[in-house]
Amino acid sequence: MTATRISLLLMVAVGLVSCQPSTLDEAQTAVKDLLNDPQSAQFKEMETPSTGVACGEVNSKNAMGGYSDYTPFVFVSDRAKPRPVAEDRGVHFYSLDGAREYFRVSEQYGCAAPGAWIQFKASMEKIGHKFAVE
Repeated sequence: MTATRISLLLMVAVGLVSCQPSTLDEAQTAVKDLLNDPQSAQFKEMETPSTGVACGEVNSKNAMGGYSDYTPFVFVSDRAKPRPVAEDRGVHFYSLDGAREYFRVSEQYGCAAPGAWIQFKASMEKIGHKFAVE
């Protein structure tokens, strides 16, 4: 009788865990909510480096109806570790000039290796890009 109860409790626990959306699903939903055309969203390079955090790139149709280019994002939920401060929660999109902030958040939540910003900046400056903000 005890083995049956334990089996039943395990099945219920597994069922409850599987009902929760994955971090990737949460991230895609949150990103789509911010797009002009959510149905056109195309995701790539999606990963979940830690609990409650997802990183990736998204492309979608703009207001003119055409695809622009993939934009990197970091999604940070309330379950993230380290615990997010209020301004870190949610979806963060980044342009090329916002790369420094992207790497700061990415490094903090495990989406990028420490020192990735320095390597990225050096490679972009090598091909002539000047960053607006240091």
